[in-house]
Amino acid sequence: MKLWVDIQKTSKGKEKPQVFVQTENYPGPKDIVDGKDDEKERYKNIKAYNFKDYKDCDDFSFIQEKSLAILKSNYQTEHALEGQALSSFINDLSAGPKYDNLDPFNQMQDEKVTFCNLMLPYWRTEYDDKANELKVVDGKKYPDDNQDKEGKNSAATPAEWLASALPSRWSNWDEFMLLYTPVNGMKGRLWQDQPLVTEGANSEGKNMESLLDFKIAQVSNEDLKGLKSKDKKKLIKHDKIFGLEKAIEKWREVYGVYIYCSDKHFVKVFQDQVKRVAEMFDVLDKKELPKIKLRSTRRNPDKKQKDDVRDWPAWKPLELKQKWNDYIKERTGSRIKNLDDWLKKWHDAIQGVRGDLVKERDSAKGKKEKSEDSKERVDYLDKFIDRIDAVKKAFDNKGELKNPLA
Repeated sequence: MKLWVDIQKTSKGKEKPQVFVQTENYPGPKDIVDGKDDEKERYKNIKAYNFKDYKDCDDFSFIQEKSLAILKSNYQTEHALEGQALSSFINDLSAGPKYDNLDPFNQMQDEKVTFCNLMLPYWRTEYDDKANELKVVDGKKYPDDNQDKEGKNSAATPAEWLASALPSRWSNWDEFMLLYTPVNGMKGRLWQDQPLVTEGANSEGKNMESLLDFKIAQVSNEDLKGLKSKDKKKLIKHDKIFGLEKAIEKWREVYGVYIYCSDKHFVKVFQDQVKRVAEMFDVLDKKELPKIKLRSTRRNPDKKQKDDVRDWPAWKPLELKQKWNDYIKERTGSRIKNLDDWLKKWHDAIQGVRGDLVKERDSAKGKKEKSEDSKERVDYLDKFIDRIDAVKKAFDNKGELKNPLA
């Protein structure tokens, strides 16, 4: 995981400090399962999660795999706490109350500045005199690939060191987990405040947030690729129910996120990571950042005159640990609420079409003369009524996902 602070230009051309996060140096599923002997030993206790039969759309049994040896594909490496939580926390602080401008030359000509503007000189990745680099923090080396020829860890910027709270190939690697790819994608969108489902478009071509209006999920050319002519006709004929099928597929993936986040191992790792980040914020805020000595120089065009050299004030603690704890607790609670609300809304919509399907099926069954098409339709309707019932059973038995930070 890499975290850094830099300048980003807005659409109006103004410069704005921004916090960025980038994942790197993750071991992939193949490294974990089929890697070298030292990698296999390192990752042997990593947990993997998937549906018991991920190919069976009626299977809602989301489980922890018993053996990594069976994993071949359809997994992504992830860790409980999303890296974006760090950057969004800092950017959220920047959207809040402003702070006294510490720049001795007041180059921005503002008495008050945002948190990002305040932190930029102290946290930035590149700085001429390297004064804001941490050699060793609390006697611990920075676990990254920034090593000299003797294998000793070189300096890290405050932002880089903070990012090392999350697992990498060098530290806390037992906190990595393998997660079924569609579920992992849903988890990422949940934490990034993105719509969980964006498929489908209404009659005006605008993107829809959901598939709740099942008619928008029309069979596409992509869905018809590779099918024989009779299979294409069959799929098109059952077009409306195809929309329902897509909706259930998405509900199942979001349900997987819910069950995954309820897992004891996930909860423990999540709590440990949140606590680790909190302690590192405290070390930075109260111990390391106040040590940083910054100096700015304004060149004098008259070479006979001395340049104007001024020292920046020392960093004053801002209780970042408490701010982080408050933020991540509230954010986790709001994500869980969003998850609960989404699952119930979609569950209710899916259950809402059951009556119509049952009525159509019973009507088809009651006909004295049954064509092959009507028999096929009955079978098709029976399958989806069962699938709707499977959604209800999963919803009723999912339990309550509690905020692990409350």
